[in-house]
Amino acid sequence: MKIRTVTVVGANGNMGANVSGIIAGFGNAKVYLISRRIEDSVLAIDKICNSVKADDIRSNLHAKTYDDLSECVSDSDWVFESVAEDKEIKMSVTKQIFTYCDNETIVTSGTSGLSINEIANLIDINKRSNYFGTHFFNPPYNLNLCEVIYSEYTNKSIMKEFSDYLKNTLFRTVVLSKDSPAFLANRVGFQFINRAMLLSEEYQNDGGIDYIDYLFQGITGRGMPPLVTANFVGLDIHQAIISNIYLNTSDFENSSFKNPKFLNYLLNKNYLGIKTKIGLYEKKVIDGHIYRYVFDIKTNKYRLEKKYNVEIIEKMKILISKGDYSLAYSALKKSNSKEANIIKSLLAEHVVYSLLISKEVSNDVNSIDDALVNGFNWIPPQAFINLIGGVEEFQEFYLKYASSQVEEKELKEILKQAVSTNYDYRKFLKA
Repeated sequence: MKIRTVTVVGANGNMGANVSGIIAGFGNAKVYLISRRIEDSVLAIDKICNSVKADDIRSNLHAKTYDDLSECVSDSDWVFESVAEDKEIKMSVTKQIFTYCDNETIVTSGTSGLSINEIANLIDINKRSNYFGTHFFNPPYNLNLCEVIYSEYTNKSIMKEFSDYLKNTLFRTVVLSKDSPAFLANRVGFQFINRAMLLSEEYQNDGGIDYIDYLFQGITGRGMPPLVTANFVGLDIHQAIISNIYLNTSDFENSSFKNPKFLNYLLNKNYLGIKTKIGLYEKKVIDGHIYRYVFDIKTNKYRLEKKYNVEIIEKMKILISKGDYSLAYSALKKSNSKEANIIKSLLAEHVVYSLLISKEVSNDVNSIDDALVNGFNWIPPQAFINLIGGVEEFQEFYLKYASSQVEEKELKEILKQAVSTNYDYRKFLKA
């Protein structure tokens, strides 16, 4: 598939700009950057060139506004809609885009969880087959996952060709997903992140947010602790994702997506995370030194981040630093400390939920491994099963430690899928 010209609508947003850079750089395509104001599109070009440190792609980037939408879309092989994650806005913009498309133009949405089928129903019946979702992960220069989400109308042959373009030209790891709430990666990823957020509320007397992030650091195979991740993504986006899943799913982990009470407090203050420079964490420069503060759930105030020293965590860090991964997890399994039990419970639940949702939403179980590695930089579930000692050992681990459980018969059926993985657990465990 030849993609020579692309229109990115909402190119002044963080994701729109970053994906524009990927297309212009790796794809060597002409990219029209559509924003409400021409100044925003011009600034987006500077932002893109600075972020990739490659000014030579500037000639592929063209600043435009919505006044130019008709001309740009008519000239494009692909239109990527990357406007705000708001259903009404996306519907309005998509209808506008399709008034200028011919039947060959591919149009995709960058939504992270809104229904592709619902939006597709607004499109002319002759053009629906070329519409699907392309959920890139941020920042796309570091996280190369792209979920391709198909509607009931999507032409699978065209989607396959476009997926090959994403893989071979834009160097994305492509995972196919059904049109299900939050799709695959976010459905599973935010189960873990929001459970960590709920745990920080439950254990607020022990420290709360930075306490839970300390427990789920690199020793658990997270490239970034879960609440640091939520702070990076944006607390408004976090809440939108968990609310969508909570309201539109009914599986045994549905309660994992409940809204933490303190989250509303932060959102009402517009404390959204990195993008507002204050959220779960806040950095302050005092006398030339950088200090990191954390939101204290008990007091609704910010305090200096604590340096925790929990015996089992520190022991695991030493063992992992020596490459003794199995010994580290043997020590975790033997420990009956409060912290060890918190870790074991969530990790066990997360693996089983990952496998269950992968079976429900994607084409094969390896999709969830690809999604969590390339979208979150986390140890994938099948690699974690290998770390524990295989399927039988993990089944025993789950039945012993998971707080929300599926029945043993169903568990065996879920674990039957976990037969192989392309990933080595050693890559993800850090001291």
